[in-house]
Amino acid sequence: VETASGLAVGRDGVIVRTGLDVAVSTGELLAITGPNGSGKSTLGLTLAGLLPPLAGELDAFGRGAPHRWRPPDRGRSMDL
Repeated sequence: VETASGLAVGRDGVIVRTGLDVAVSTGELLAITGPNGSGKSTLGLTLAGLLPPLAGELDAFGRGAPHRWRPPDRGRSMDL
């Protein structure tokens, strides 16, 4: 299970979305939709641990935020 609450995502310190809450269970498929430039890719990269969240709480599999994991552990734990 991956959960996020009050998540703020962005790049280079620029916040593109705030106040995001997400809960995805193992085996579920997550679809992110929206207009161009709305932060879809940035949210996906943050959930995958490739970008750090700018605010809020993110926990994947009870192991904390994926951006803090070693890259090999991140790769084995997530099917990207």
